[in-house]
Amino acid sequence: MHEAAIYLDDAMYISILCFGFPVKTLMTLVYASKTKTEYKLKTEDFFDVIICIFIIAWIYIYLSFIRHKSTNPKIAETREEIFMYDIIMARKNNTFHFDFLLACIASMFWLRMILMLKLTKTFGPLIRIIDVMLKELGIFLVLWVIQLFIFACVGVLIFGQLPEYDNFIDVLIMLFQSALGSWDLNIYKTFSMGRHFGEFYHIIVIIINMVLLINLVIAILSETYTRLS
Repeated sequence: MHEAAIYLDDAMYISILCFGFPVKTLMTLVYASKTKTEYKLKTEDFFDVIICIFIIAWIYIYLSFIRHKSTNPKIAETREEIFMYDIIMARKNNTFHFDFLLACIASMFWLRMILMLKLTKTFGPLIRIIDVMLKELGIFLVLWVIQLFIFACVGVLIFGQLPEYDNFIDVLIMLFQSALGSWDLNIYKTFSMGRHFGEFYHIIVIIINMVLLINLVIAILSETYTRLS
């Protein structure tokens, strides 16, 4: 535990060095405002801010935990050991999951590294294409989610007697799985109006989602790649 606590302690100090990212962004914003020049925040700037927020949370938890007295002196005596012991106990009690915070910080660093590869000739164009694709995919997802909500509302109101339709979130997940090719028409066997009525409804959902919309997003992404490559 002592060695793990020291490594975790060192990792926090190394992460603090990354405050240079948001500081750079703030300095650029101040310079742009003083010189009255336009400056648009880039994608990597938002990642910088997110990393900064997570590290501030890390420091806050660290300072809170090291102020505690050791609840088990046989296991934790030093400041680092108390920090690690409190994290373990907080995780067991479900009061705080430090592993979630650590996972978020690590993932943000790796994503930040991918964005830095945009400066290279080898990876830059491909990352740029993926960036544009993600923006267009986000616009498509809004329309897709709206029509999923439409079918989910219809399904809950009409097929509410079936156990698969007694929860709105579960219905959304089921329709999402149907759009990706996973469905079961046998759930309508016990429907009072006949199984064929429910099967017809589900087939319409499959046609609109899997046949039309999924192929549409593939066509959009293919057109984007052809245009930018």
